[in-house]
Amino acid sequence: CLAYSHNSSSSNLICSGCYDGTIHLFQQQEEEESGGESLEKLHTVTVATGPMKALAMTRTENQSLWIAAASLDHSLSLYQYSQDAGLHLRGHCIQEDTSAAISCLDFQRSSSLLASGDGKGTIRLWNLPSEEGMEMESTSDSTKKKKQKTATGGQKTLHSDIKAHSTMESAHSQLISGLSWGNHSSSLSSHLISGSWDHSIKLWDVEKQDCLLTLNGSRVVSCLDTSYHTEGVVATGHPD
Repeated sequence: CLAYSHNSSSSNLICSGCYDGTIHLFQQQEEEESGGESLEKLHTVTVATGPMKALAMTRTENQSLWIAAASLDHSLSLYQYSQDAGLHLRGHCIQEDTSAAISCLDFQRSSSLLASGDGKGTIRLWNLPSEEGMEMESTSDSTKKKKQKTATGGQKTLHSDIKAHSTMESAHSQLISGLSWGNHSSSLSSHLISGSWDHSIKLWDVEKQDCLLTLNGSRVVSCLDTSYHTEGVVATGHPD
């Protein structure tokens, strides 16, 4: 799986997730001599024990870069990136219902709100953990310190357990294969588009948890995305 940041200031950052449970962060660079472009690897970290299934990236209002990574081992991890410190684990959870792993992720544009879809057709909403909250937790109660050795050199990183703050059960009858908040600058922040193996595309008002529109097709929707240039335009991919 692949992800890239949506902001113009960080559009040259690309993240890949691999079958061995690692994620790799690359920076796109222009080569002056040839006039072409190349990728420079910035950081690699082992995220999960199973293959990576979904990635999403966002740069929040304070210009902090975050990466969400979901694996077939039923884990969801949140990483924060800086040029000086690299990738650091900031949030982690293992799904209580292990019958269906997370299949897709998408961050709300320039926001800390994350949406996930899974193999049972459930949509969940998550908030990024605040650095202030983690610092308060680590100083106020030593039993709640969240420090974990990463698989890349034993470095210790402060992080917190994360939980979904909103759940939309049975949003689809089969696996959710794609989610998008809308990439156009005028897209409504409360509207989420989902696609599924049940042949449908749906538009949601996540604040009210209402389905505003359902488009039923004749084929499985295997992926989707929305236009950066025209509001309301959705592209879908299919197995054929």
